[in-house]
Amino acid sequence: MKLAAEASLVLHQAAAEHPEWSYVLLTLTQRNVPGVDLPGEISRVLHGWGLLRQREEFRAVAGWLRTLELTLNLHTGEWHPHIHALLAVEPDYWHKRYVSHAGWVTLWRDVLRLDYDPSVEVHRVRARHHGDPLDAVAREAATYTVKDGDLVGDGTDIIVRVAVLDAALRGRRLVGWGGALREIARRVRTEVPEAEEDLVRITGEDHGPTCPICRSGLVEHIYSWVQAARQYIG
Repeated sequence: MKLAAEASLVLHQAAAEHPEWSYVLLTLTQRNVPGVDLPGEISRVLHGWGLLRQREEFRAVAGWLRTLELTLNLHTGEWHPHIHALLAVEPDYWHKRYVSHAGWVTLWRDVLRLDYDPSVEVHRVRARHHGDPLDAVAREAATYTVKDGDLVGDGTDIIVRVAVLDAALRGRRLVGWGGALREIARRVRTEVPEAEEDLVRITGEDHGPTCPICRSGLVEHIYSWVQAARQYIG
């Protein structure tokens, strides 16, 4: 929620300063790996992203937001690290420097030195009939690094999975801004120590004493973890 709110602010500021830009959502994947290979595979994926940005085809990209996501195949126990990227592209991207889906597949295959064609998704962000497209793309780009369902799964091996993630994600930059979007992010981002942040009212809105949807009364509760009950009780 926090990243999506921040991304929305950055994208709206970018739209005000650079109305000529358009946006592309890019997802870059490769085959799954066992947990023992996850740290090395994450390093390879992030290094591949760095190499991709140096390619000639990337020059029409004015700025980008990159997030790393990990999913888990509960049947095989294999992990799937992959990249979600939001690209702000110059107008000539669509005329002189356009990269097709097949082109992105080839680029990702080359930088990772794969012996197969990886799965890649790419599509242009377009205005929708309802809602703000920049807010929608901010939520889509700001995905969780790890979804709770993958972590918990069927309730077994949670400690093992956490240990795998602890080793694989330690010291990683899970989210990154680049290019002109990075400069805009630096200007609009609110620098607040994490311990002081309000993760309930992310955008600063105050709905007052009633729910803005159902109009029922709102009461704030404090929940505490009770080990004996193994759940939060408020």
